[in-house]
Amino acid sequence: MAEFHSIPKNPRFQDRTGKVFGNQTVLGFSGFRGKEPMWLCRCKCGNIHIVHGTNLTKPGLCRCMMCRRSDPHHMTPAYRSWIAMKRRCNDPKCDGYNRYGGRGIRICQRWQDSFDNFLHDMGERPTLKHSLHRKNNNGDYEPSNCAWAEQHEQCRHTSYNVMIAFRGQTLCTMDWAKITGLSHNTITKRLHRGWSAERALTTKPIRIKGILQSYTP
Repeated sequence: MAEFHSIPKNPRFQDRTGKVFGNQTVLGFSGFRGKEPMWLCRCKCGNIHIVHGTNLTKPGLCRCMMCRRSDPHHMTPAYRSWIAMKRRCNDPKCDGYNRYGGRGIRICQRWQDSFDNFLHDMGERPTLKHSLHRKNNNGDYEPSNCAWAEQHEQCRHTSYNVMIAFRGQTLCTMDWAKITGLSHNTITKRLHRGWSAERALTTKPIRIKGILQSYTP
């Protein structure tokens, strides 16, 4: 059974006792797991359980196993996408926050606090290869701007994908990558180095003694 521990006397240690994080009310400190503090919490459902300190501040996901078992949406692909969307836009500690919430990408009010609304508008993810895609890369997460798409389709709309005119055709780097057999990253890096379209699309990579190099035929 979980036990309460005395609060460490380190002045930098944050005592979370009595504070509320989403569905969790912190009852007391429950010791360390490695270097991370653990907290005894009461969920809104009444279940008492131990929560990892870093998990308390992650929005949108209850760590209570009793709630998880009773939630029919828990861990479905669409639900995971909804949670990931909220983290990208709302949690400054999320790795991708600077590319989403950090640059002003928001979630519409209809989706922000309701997975049911999100599921009604988007439906379930068609396959595990699909992910949530914004048609306008600078637009918000809202029904009119979102669709399920596979990675190759999403890449067409990123800021890293550019249009290249070569031999009478103007195509995006993803399409040129398919035609030439070069990778999207290789073409993009070459253009950033100032290569011409012809050189970037016709120079074939070779490997010499484990080092990837390029030559022009």
